[in-house]
Amino acid sequence: MSRLRLVGLTAERNGILNALAASGLAEIKECAAPDNTAYHSEENALAALSDKADRVNGAVSRIARSVEEYVREHKISCDYLKENYEVSFAEFIAAEKTEEQMLAVCGEAERLWASVSDANAGIIRMKAGLKALHPYSEVKESFSQFADTKTSAVFFGSVPADKLQGFKAFAENAELTDYEEWEPKDDQVAVLLVSHKTVAEAVFSEMVSFGFQRCPFTGEFTARRLIDERVREIAAYEKQKAEAESALFALGEKLKGLRILSDYYSFCAEKLIAAEKFPGTATSFVMEAYVPKEAQERVSCAINGVSDNVYFEFAEVSANEMPPTLMKNNKVVKNFEFVTNMYTPPNYREFDPNAVMAVFFSIFMGFIMADVGYGMLMCLGGFILAARQKRDTGMRRLEKVIGIGGIFTIIFGFLFGSYFGFSAVANSTNTFAVEFLPKPILPDAQESMVSLAGINIPAVLLIALAMGIIQLMASNACKAYGEFRRGKIAEGVFFGIIWVIFLGGLLALVLGLTAETGMEYLTLPGAVTAAVSLVVAAATAGIREKGFGKITKGFGAVYGIINYLSDILSYARLYGLMLSGAIIAQIASGQGMLLVVSGNIGLAVLGVAVMIIGHAFNLAMGLLGAYIHDARLQYIEFFSRFYEGEGELFSPLGSGRKYVSFIN
Repeated sequence: MSRLRLVGLTAERNGILNALAASGLAEIKECAAPDNTAYHSEENALAALSDKADRVNGAVSRIARSVEEYVREHKISCDYLKENYEVSFAEFIAAEKTEEQMLAVCGEAERLWASVSDANAGIIRMKAGLKALHPYSEVKESFSQFADTKTSAVFFGSVPADKLQGFKAFAENAELTDYEEWEPKDDQVAVLLVSHKTVAEAVFSEMVSFGFQRCPFTGEFTARRLIDERVREIAAYEKQKAEAESALFALGEKLKGLRILSDYYSFCAEKLIAAEKFPGTATSFVMEAYVPKEAQERVSCAINGVSDNVYFEFAEVSANEMPPTLMKNNKVVKNFEFVTNMYTPPNYREFDPNAVMAVFFSIFMGFIMADVGYGMLMCLGGFILAARQKRDTGMRRLEKVIGIGGIFTIIFGFLFGSYFGFSAVANSTNTFAVEFLPKPILPDAQESMVSLAGINIPAVLLIALAMGIIQLMASNACKAYGEFRRGKIAEGVFFGIIWVIFLGGLLALVLGLTAETGMEYLTLPGAVTAAVSLVVAAATAGIREKGFGKITKGFGAVYGIINYLSDILSYARLYGLMLSGAIIAQIASGQGMLLVVSGNIGLAVLGVAVMIIGHAFNLAMGLLGAYIHDARLQYIEFFSRFYEGEGELFSPLGSGRKYVSFIN
């Protein structure tokens, strides 16, 4: 990474920033203010831009939501909902010319959205009124007919249908001069009671206990007339809503322009925020940016292409400066940057561990899933989903990681002889041996045991622990490489290489002590190698310390063996996850096959369902566990010995786009 320092005319600042953004190769940095210069606030311009951006983003949200609902309701297809657009930088900048037109679209979208909201509110209001009117729909008289007289109290309202019998019994025994009821509607019954005013209060108190509610309507009109009016108003509101929704759907063709304008506003905001980092005078400004070294010529051409009145130079970054990190990996390893970045990106001063980590991450995921059928589904699902996305997002990289893990899952599935839980060899869980399937090459995860120094342990557990030792060796090798890059040869040898040798000796010792390997000849060399390297590590642990620190560092190095043993045991989780997934797969297939071969068609269909549901659940839970625990092993066991992290990813000017990708 190099540092670009530029002095230019304020009048040409926007053109220079556009050229840098088009190149995608410059990240603006804070610039120290030379004498007689000052920083300028862009707060007012940012506020005005933010208001316009909010309107455009609001319109995008409203129109997109309306299009989604319209497409779903009318069962049609359209390409309005596409969110990724490939445009030239010139077309992107030209979005400014469409601003007036697009803001008019925003206004129309706001009006139509308000019309839909008003119609929805009206429909809800009218339907609520209809619900209140329905109990009285069979009443022929107008509501004004049910008014008190000089001596009589008239109670006109409704009671719940399930309380009508009790209410009628009360009415028969009460001091009433009249009682009438109508047909039940919507679980309510319209009733009329008339009593003398002297007992009205007592009668009403008793009626309320039965859920009686007075009719809320009055006036010189009948319930039927009001119902008809409500129905007509609902129809009018529904028409208003349908017309507004249709118009909003038609605005879907403007979504591309609105989204490009939204990204353009984001870019303009980036430039304004960047400009606040530029000191300058009334007519000139000073700018600094980080530029990849290999891109200096391209950036120079970009700047010279827009201005002849500019001075700029490239310089090395200082030793006490921490530039942003720009990782340069091949297309496969690049996907695993997503995993590392979830932990923390590497800083500029250390090497990128993704190439090494990607190998172990893929192997561990394949080992955990270890089924040819699951691996095929992971490949198909991961790569197909990734292919549907044009933009290089974190989700797209994760999908590719799963697809790559599927390749290793197929390999381990073949080695363990597992095909959707079926195998050529039966065991205690898998009772259906499929003879035409290839025989497994690796030991059975459930039943194969080995003797390690006289102690019986599962053979596949030993494989998992061996893989852990190998990754810890790689971790220390990375530690050595990092020290060598800094010119610290002694630290690289004694803090990295020695521990690689120690772990190699330990691995040889374990293999020699395992009777089934037939490698007894490795026992003594492994023990000697581990012991000698441990002595050397203890003796050299304090090479950079003084006095008593040399001794304490030596003891610390010896004590570190406990940490290594603890870390190695952490890799037992690979075996545990692999074993649980294998057993569930075998149970799903075995129990399903028992039903399929039962001779009953219904049970056969149920057996197929059991296999589909069981494998779907196992695949989903297995993938979740595989990703989480695989990542944990990388973060805790692998990275802990050499990785510093805390880097900031290279974020060039103009990269904050949501919808637009630049052609070339």
